[in-house]
Amino acid sequence: MKRADLFWLWIASLGISSAVAVFQRNPGYMDAEYYFATAQNLFAGRGFTEPFIWNYLNMPAQLPAPSYLYWMPLSSFLAYLGMVIGHNPGWFWGRLPFIIFTTLVPLLTYYLSWALTKEIFVARFAGWLALLPGFYAPYMTTTDTFVISMLLGSGWILATEKALRQKNGWIFLAGVLSGLLHLSRADGILWLILLIGLGIWECFRSHSSIMDYLLWILIPIGGYLIIMGGWYYRNWLLFQSVFPPGNTRALWLRNYDDLFSFPPEKLNFVYWWQNGIVNNLSGRWYALTQNLVSFLAVNGEIFLIGLLLLGAWNWRSKPISRVIWLPWFTFLILMSVIFPYAGYRGGFFHTAAAFQPLFWTFSGVGLVRFVKWGNRFRHWNKNQALHIFFTAGMLFAFFFTVLIAYQRVIGGNWKQPIWNEAEESYLSLCKKINNSDSDKHTVVMVNNPVGFYLACRENALAIPVGGIDVVRQVAKIYHVDWLIIEEDHPADLDEYYFLPHNFDGFQLVENEQDWKIFRFNP
Repeated sequence: MKRADLFWLWIASLGISSAVAVFQRNPGYMDAEYYFATAQNLFAGRGFTEPFIWNYLNMPAQLPAPSYLYWMPLSSFLAYLGMVIGHNPGWFWGRLPFIIFTTLVPLLTYYLSWALTKEIFVARFAGWLALLPGFYAPYMTTTDTFVISMLLGSGWILATEKALRQKNGWIFLAGVLSGLLHLSRADGILWLILLIGLGIWECFRSHSSIMDYLLWILIPIGGYLIIMGGWYYRNWLLFQSVFPPGNTRALWLRNYDDLFSFPPEKLNFVYWWQNGIVNNLSGRWYALTQNLVSFLAVNGEIFLIGLLLLGAWNWRSKPISRVIWLPWFTFLILMSVIFPYAGYRGGFFHTAAAFQPLFWTFSGVGLVRFVKWGNRFRHWNKNQALHIFFTAGMLFAFFFTVLIAYQRVIGGNWKQPIWNEAEESYLSLCKKINNSDSDKHTVVMVNNPVGFYLACRENALAIPVGGIDVVRQVAKIYHVDWLIIEEDHPADLDEYYFLPHNFDGFQLVENEQDWKIFRFNP
């Protein structure tokens, strides 16, 4: 491992991360907006509350509602840390820690590759691939979990592999990392379960004593609870339960829109079963195929997938292989079978980030293996072939990453990046509502309540799925003043978007091409 490589990797990573970040003037989409908005709430001293409702699984009684009932708080804590350091709750300081962490991913990938292979070529190849992360490039520098997952997931894999071989303090560290992974994502508790399962299997395989079994159970749980114990206590104070009570309803969705159903009590086994076993299985098959396509396109970056699989095959007998592929397969099943709709709509994309640095390592291993084959059977010059393929790989990665960043961040006009369009649209809506409403305590029902709140600083909630009668019921419960129907809206509101008109309790006040604004008068 060469320090000069690490230095130039970091300089290049800082430049590339900054080049992407300069076009992102806001979080960009609801997940990242959520973490940023709730971090601002923490900075303002409002605690674990949120002035919006984006789903009804836990049926909040009022606004503001308790925060982090569906998503976990670690990304918000990181954004809050930036705000504290800068003494400012603005976007620059909130996302600064994420940019800094993004610059560390190539360094971590380089170190992991070197630690696992002791081959400088593999370390350089993997490290420079991490510099040009393809589909992940637009999302690592915003206030989401991607960069956190890459750092913590890679750390967990390395710590667990060492724990299985050396034990000592690595078991405890892997438990702590399991806790941090759970604090970052709700599915993160699986990392603890997988850690204990791998440890127990190793004890069984090596005919260990009962004490070793106990150590592999108690030590990881101890490390995990150092991180998660306080959060469970908070949940217990709020719900008399360590987990928010409504989240199990997400097991019984028939489609993604059911996540926004009201009342949430209808989401149960009977509702799911009435959908029919064929429909339920076809939904899971579709999710599985979409997640596998995501693996090929996102994790394999299309052009790397052959090298990735070759490297994985070459390492199939190594102990670290099961430490990587058992969790990956477990999360694939979780996001395809247990939570299929949230899974293929972004859940698997988020979760797979934890494995990406190791996938870049596999790609380097696969390339070396491929060149060795060429040297043996085609009489390639090994050093020359490695140089050529390294250069070609970096060129592909560069153009692939630039293409993705251009499409998803910049768009057709670099002066008005597509990344910022949603916020600008909501700012326009704010002006129209403010011109029509003197009430300083407006509540708005809208497609993306988190983004609307960040743009307008007005309490907001999601349009529920269930028809106009359900919309009216929710509007009464939460004292809604305005309903905004946008192009992206529940299908059962098509009539009011394509043929807008006054209807019981709702008065049409703005009829624009992209949105319809109704005043609610119960």
